[in-house]
Amino acid sequence: MKMSWRRHFPAGSLLLLWLGAMPAILPAVVAKATDGAGQKILDAMQSQASGAAAYKEGEVLVKFKRTMTRAEASLAAQDMDADVAREFPALSRLRQRTYVLITSGQRSTQQLLDGLRARPDVEAVSPNYRRRMQRLPNDPRWSLLWGLRMISAPDAWEINTGSAGVVLAVLDTGVDYRHKDLAANMWTNPGEIAGNGSDDDGNGYVDDIHGYDFAADNSGGVDGDPMDIDSHGSHVAGTIAAAGGNGEGVCGINWNARIMALKGFGPDGGIHDADSIRGDRIRGAHEKRVRGQPGGHQRFLRRSRRQLAAERRHRRRRRRGHRLCLRRRQ
Repeated sequence: MKMSWRRHFPAGSLLLLWLGAMPAILPAVVAKATDGAGQKILDAMQSQASGAAAYKEGEVLVKFKRTMTRAEASLAAQDMDADVAREFPALSRLRQRTYVLITSGQRSTQQLLDGLRARPDVEAVSPNYRRRMQRLPNDPRWSLLWGLRMISAPDAWEINTGSAGVVLAVLDTGVDYRHKDLAANMWTNPGEIAGNGSDDDGNGYVDDIHGYDFAADNSGGVDGDPMDIDSHGSHVAGTIAAAGGNGEGVCGINWNARIMALKGFGPDGGIHDADSIRGDRIRGAHEKRVRGQPGGHQRFLRRSRRQLAAERRHRRRRRRGHRLCLRRRQ
């Protein structure tokens, strides 16, 4: 059932919801400054996702430990060759702390962070981060794919939407490589010349341009044409890597990966183990070439692993600190 946000939220109420959320946003952002490992992960994710600076250089948001006048806050800023560019009086009254934006044309953001964190009257300090809307595809029917939200795909897309250097072999009923949401992401064998009836790359398969047919098409032929005979394989390929952001149809989990179509299921809906093995053989034959394709995905995977490892270490430290606090209270 299609639900309209306009029916449930009048236009004015959305603005009120945003303004009402502001007192919670800024304190959370500033408090994040004490979260070292997690902050580094956030910085890396934001920079990579946006392609722009993660924060405005030479600016920091500061939360003092008490309520103070602008003159007092300005004195603290002057010690860092900086000025108080903006006050947040409503938030300061609500939280009983002074919140200000400090800017400097002489000190870098990191220098401001280091200097202000060392002051005894500063509770927290954070860069002035640049935020943006969540990255979502412009494909008109992607919102119907409830499974992508179930697995939090939009959160993953904030970090990366995939790489053309990743080739995914789909062993199924074939793939409709002419489909508007699949054509752009079909793997093409660089060592094969289409339609010349020859095994140009010498891997034992003739005209394996986008993959191979190991079972049979509707005419019973086994050849280099892995065109889908049932639509199931195209559905699977689309879930994995339908082109995203092309303004057409839907999108896959990976917007840019290349799809190698290996048709193993015949017209009768069955697949033999021998055909599965043959499908894996052609995948293996192309594996070395596939791994050598550009795209930088291996570097991204290594970086992601480091980020996840840092996040896990940070969570463990927080849990140990929480348990220690509980023991002291007992």
